[in-house]
Amino acid sequence: MLTGNHLDALQKLASLNKKHNFKVLCPLGYGDSAYIEYLIAQANSIFGKRFIPLTDFLERETYYNLFKYIDIVLMYQNRTQGATNAIMGLYFGKKVYLKKENTLYKILKENGITLFDIQTDFNDEKNGIFDELPAEIKKKNRQILLQLFSNKKAMENIKQMLSS
Repeated sequence: MLTGNHLDALQKLASLNKKHNFKVLCPLGYGDSAYIEYLIAQANSIFGKRFIPLTDFLERETYYNLFKYIDIVLMYQNRTQGATNAIMGLYFGKKVYLKKENTLYKILKENGITLFDIQTDFNDEKNGIFDELPAEIKKKNRQILLQLFSNKKAMENIKQMLSS
């Protein structure tokens, strides 16, 4: 859970706390309960009632529907964790911010997905951190994701692994 770098992400958001009115939705339905309690206390001290921890697992459809109501996905992990959250954010046309050293960032970028580097793009408010992506970028991202994660592609990858 510590490798999720939640506190670092919250500090990134804290720098915007006074300039923008936003809520923070944070999935925390797993991991060490003492860490989760500490994280919630820290987040509440920064954001107050605007911090919404998700401490219980939700049904898949309910969870995915939340993506319709968020503006951005911010993930501060150094390695691939929570990939489904990033992919679902992209699928629903949201701006996704990841670290460049995250393998998922590299894979998605190499495949033509438009996403953002949390260490540079998130620091430059000229980039419109909370601005909606243009429709053509949303469409392109979704088309690429559907190709990358199709059943056909999965079978090709399995066949390739088995023949190696």
